[in-house]
Amino acid sequence: MSKDRELTKDVIQEVFLELWEQPKLLESVAHPFAYIRKMFYRKMIRKLKLDAKTIHSDEEDFPELASPSYEELLINFQQTVDQKTSLAKALLALPDQQREMLYMRFFKELSYADIATNTGKSKRTVYNQIYEAIKKLKQSMLVLVLVLLGLIVLGS
Repeated sequence: MSKDRELTKDVIQEVFLELWEQPKLLESVAHPFAYIRKMFYRKMIRKLKLDAKTIHSDEEDFPELASPSYEELLINFQQTVDQKTSLAKALLALPDQQREMLYMRFFKELSYADIATNTGKSKRTVYNQIYEAIKKLKQSMLVLVLVLLGLIVLGS
C-alpha cells in the first residue's frame, strides 16, 4: 500500500497498540487475522489520505514549493549537462575493451555469459573488466565532485 517503510511500521504499531489497550476487541471476532488485516488496511488508508491532504495543503500555502523557478530549472539542467559531459569524458578515458563491455552490459543489457561469448573472453575476465571500468568511473566522478565542492567552498 505504501513504499514508506516507516509509515507502515507506525500503522502496524498503532494496530497492535489498539489491540493491547482494548483486548476485548477480538473476543467476538470469528476470524481475528482478517479483522487485524482490515484494521491495518483502514488505518493505512486514513494515514495516506491525511498525508496527501497535507502535501496538497503545503503546495497551496507555499506555491514556491510546488514548482521550481526558471533559475532553478536552468541550474539543474546545466548540472545535468555537466555531469553527462564528465561521464562521457570518463568513459572515453577507459580502454576500448572495458568501454565495449560496459556498453554491452548496460546498454544492450547482455548477461556476463553473453558478453564473454561475444568477446571471446572468459566470464571471470568479463566480470573483472566491468568491475575495473566501474571503479575507474567512480574515481573520475569522485574527482569531479571534489573539484566542484572545492569551487563551491572557494566561491562562498
